[in-house]
Amino acid sequence: MSHTVGQMIPAQEKGGFEPEEDTVDNFTATSSSVPSACEVVDNGSESDAELLGADGPSDSSIPRSAMSLENFNLGKVLGEGTFGKVFLAEYKDTKQLCAIKTLKKERIIAKNDIKSVFKEKRILQKVTSAEHPFLVSLYATFQSENHLFFVMEYLPGGDLCHLLEHQGAFEESKAMFYTACIVLGLEELHRNNIVHR
Repeated sequence: MSHTVGQMIPAQEKGGFEPEEDTVDNFTATSSSVPSACEVVDNGSESDAELLGADGPSDSSIPRSAMSLENFNLGKVLGEGTFGKVFLAEYKDTKQLCAIKTLKKERIIAKNDIKSVFKEKRILQKVTSAEHPFLVSLYATFQSENHLFFVMEYLPGGDLCHLLEHQGAFEESKAMFYTACIVLGLEELHRNNIVHR
């Protein structure tokens, strides 16, 4: 791929590789994930026990079989927040760049936020199946003893706020373009009964 973004660090060869404690302590949604403020119109419920079943979508473009961090070379941190971090990663088999969102199970349970993690997963699966150009795709999910992992499409360039900070105010044509992209993305979310508030 033509992206050159920091050095990739090979995952450990043996055992269940876990990011070091100081690399997954904080996480917030970034531009490459759907915010937890999104909700699917759904009456289903999850229990704490379902946290153990977060194995991934059925229509993933990266194979599900025995997926773990050992399948990836981890790179730089792209974002961080309350539950973990988002890392740039390279899928070893195809050299495809992706973003891996790590969620620390202990913090999710302590904050009683299991339902929102499953909502986010369902939203990302639904958005991925829509194959919309202005919404991020979820490639796979997997877990280790201490973490949940969301493997998502890597979108280089940062978010709109970052772009505005570096480029200043947009010319009208550029503002209209980005506004149209946002409206089309929101329209697709609404078409799929997903409300962003």
